[in-house]
Amino acid sequence: MSAAADELLGLLRSGRYRGEGINHEGQPFSGALELRSLLGQRAWALTFSAQGAGGEDYHREETLLGPGPEGAPLLVSLNTNDPLLRSYALRRAEAREGVRRWVFGWGSPAARETYRCEISLEVYPNGDLGYRYAWGLPGGEFAERSGVRLRASQER
Repeated sequence: MSAAADELLGLLRSGRYRGEGINHEGQPFSGALELRSLLGQRAWALTFSAQGAGGEDYHREETLLGPGPEGAPLLVSLNTNDPLLRSYALRRAEAREGVRRWVFGWGSPAARETYRCEISLEVYPNGDLGYRYAWGLPGGEFAERSGVRLRASQER
């Protein structure tokens, strides 16, 4: 595995996380994320959902995160906002003010003629997680569209 994969996979903790976020239409949502270690932390299963105040399902996804063929982290997601199962390669790992951020992408952000997307996973010093989506539709601008900060939860 790469150093980026080792670091990311080593910082994640199994459990349930909850938080409040904003979606691409500016609507607030309640986010719920569950992380499960797979095969001795060789990979992680991530289940995420975003619900509006009235219980509307804004987003649901099932995602796998682990080392890809070259050892770098790979994120594979199936979700309700995209009709396809997509593989997102690690584009960059960043650190700012103690927050570690891994950005995974599909398609070039500059390619205005096609759909493109980045998914960011953040780990805060206190164990909180951040989960963010940036995307652009064909002919549209590429920008961060939704995000949530989640805290460990005892809820079932």
